[in-house]
Amino acid sequence: MITPIARPPRTRRPLLAPVAAYGAPPGRPVQRPRHGAAGALRQRGLTLIEVMVALLLGLLLIGAVGGLYLANHQTFRQVENMARINENARLAFELLGRDLREAGGMRCGQHLPAANAASDPAETWWNQWNQGLRGYHEQDPNIPADPLPARGFGQAPLDRVPSTDAVVVNLSQHDPAGGLPACNLLFHAWYIGFNGRGGTSLYRVTMVNNAGNAQVGAPEEIIENVTDLQLSYLVRPSGDDAVDDRYIRAARVNQWGLAQVPAANGWSLVRAVRLELTFTTAEAVGTDAAVPITRTLPFVVGLRNRLP
Repeated sequence: MITPIARPPRTRRPLLAPVAAYGAPPGRPVQRPRHGAAGALRQRGLTLIEVMVALLLGLLLIGAVGGLYLANHQTFRQVENMARINENARLAFELLGRDLREAGGMRCGQHLPAANAASDPAETWWNQWNQGLRGYHEQDPNIPADPLPARGFGQAPLDRVPSTDAVVVNLSQHDPAGGLPACNLLFHAWYIGFNGRGGTSLYRVTMVNNAGNAQVGAPEEIIENVTDLQLSYLVRPSGDDAVDDRYIRAARVNQWGLAQVPAANGWSLVRAVRLELTFTTAEAVGTDAAVPITRTLPFVVGLRNRLP
């Protein structure tokens, strides 16, 4: 009989404790993390408060950038509109000033056309050529009415604005068709009128005496966004140093009462004209971008034919 050999009892190999991890103290066995737990710890999300703080900071940044853009855009609009005012002012003073400097000048000698007032009363304006120019004051109940012959006061497009002055300047030009010494007399009437677009502009009307026939042209819009024109005149007889060198309005020139000069010829004593043109921007770029910017610019023009 075979006796079985006794084997020593099998002892199980002890498991080694896993290395401490994930914040466990050294020497303390911890359980191994389940599958994906380490990745979840590394990808922890943001809390609601952190998200709200990030959104708030983003909104503040966007608001600051937007405010800076709007401020720069408003500044650009202001600069652009003021540049237009300066450009309009230069053009107005150049055109109107050139006419005033040449007031009463005769480019084609002393050969004036014969008067024909009986057949055409509108030609009487150029028979008083020695006046050179004539001003027309604004509508005022305390001053006798003196309507501009080219255009009357009103509210319709092209009508004259009641609170503004106007001026008529006598000029001359050669008539190339008639040959020398043929000459055309004309006047330019300058006034502020309604432009039909909700604003006012500087207008010019030309009247020409061509071969004994008076021809009145249509009003021409010269410069837009001009709201006012105020005129005053330096009246001084030549050689009279006792007369004040003060500028007076058109109504006083009409009533000028020097003993040596008839009142009807008061305009022949005008030596210079002071203009005050008021311009406004095309857009509302003023305070809080609610109103347009308005500028009143003065300008003095001497009549070349009457300066000493």
